[in-house]
Amino acid sequence: MLGDHIDIVTLLICTFLATAVVAIFLTLIWLRDRTAFAVGVWCLALWTGVVSCMLLGLRAIGPEWLSIGIGNALAILAYAILWAGFKAFDGSRAHPVVFLAGPVIWLVCYFGLSFHDDANARVVLASLSVSAYSLLVAVDVYSARHREALPCRPIITSFFALHGLVYFLRIPFAIMMPLDARNVMNFPVWFSIFNLELFVSTIVIVVSVLALTLERAQHRYRILSFTDELTGISNRRSFTEKVEALLMRPNTVGALMILDIDHFKRINDTWGHIAGDRVLKRFAEIVTLLVEQNVLFGRIGGEEFALFLPNAGVLRGLALGETLRREVEGMAMDYEGHRVDISVSVGVSCVGQVGTDFDRLHKAADCALYEAKRSGRNAVRVFSEDMLLRSCMEYPPTMELKLRPV
Repeated sequence: MLGDHIDIVTLLICTFLATAVVAIFLTLIWLRDRTAFAVGVWCLALWTGVVSCMLLGLRAIGPEWLSIGIGNALAILAYAILWAGFKAFDGSRAHPVVFLAGPVIWLVCYFGLSFHDDANARVVLASLSVSAYSLLVAVDVYSARHREALPCRPIITSFFALHGLVYFLRIPFAIMMPLDARNVMNFPVWFSIFNLELFVSTIVIVVSVLALTLERAQHRYRILSFTDELTGISNRRSFTEKVEALLMRPNTVGALMILDIDHFKRINDTWGHIAGDRVLKRFAEIVTLLVEQNVLFGRIGGEEFALFLPNAGVLRGLALGETLRREVEGMAMDYEGHRVDISVSVGVSCVGQVGTDFDRLHKAADCALYEAKRSGRNAVRVFSEDMLLRSCMEYPPTMELKLRPV
């Protein structure tokens, strides 16, 4: 039978070696970036598990109070720390009472209630503790899926839930097929099989930790590559791709707005770039609050922003532009005791007049923006054919701007 070929001490040595190797690897990762607090906690959990495996592996030659008493306490503590690491990964803290409950109860029962004389009672208590912490991990990882939808979350949730349930099954086996109290080294088949499952689970736990860490790094990199670092809104690349995707749909209607903060260079030259950055952030916050959720908003240049209004025409673009202009005009910012006045110029173009080519749409809105600046700034202008006649813009032959009949 399978149990006859499984040696508990050998499994513990293998678990010890595998955990130690991965603990070293994960520690090196953490040392390169100590801001990853959860990774540091997981490192501590792995090293605690390493010491636990070492002590449990010495059960045949070491004192029982050390190998079994302290070894199992550390094993339970390792799971508690592992759970705390998952909590930290998702930005919360493990409750101190729950965190300490498992190892403290074990120590009290083993040294205070004579559990050291009852191997089956020890199995029941250890199984309850490990199962509880495993299920806590499953619940917490599952609960955080909406805040950060990492692909491996469902897999990790399923694994820890399954591991907790499987480990809990040791309890009925310990009751129905108890360990031999006279010879605790003569393990029954079920005990050997469950220890094999523990060895495999240890490897899977390590892979889960590494997968979560890697997927978060990739997820944040993707977010940063499409997000303006200062304002937190879409950057030029992201905004352009989103608008172009909408423009490719059949029968697309929409309006593009280019917004440019007036005299921004003067703000930087007078008050410094810190003041300028605050103006940009405050401007982005105001626009975000005023526009609807389906409106695309991005920063496409230094002080230049853009909005795309799906299913909108000239009138809606003009109305929103006037609303934004008035709100920005009234948002004078205080910087180091000085009043910094702010205004914005807006250019609007619409798909119905220019077409669905993003470059043409952008050039038309830019032309309208130029007209708003030329007329004295703090104004909103809608693109028209008259602006072409005044030669506001220069178009290469391949990008000739053609108007659609309205």
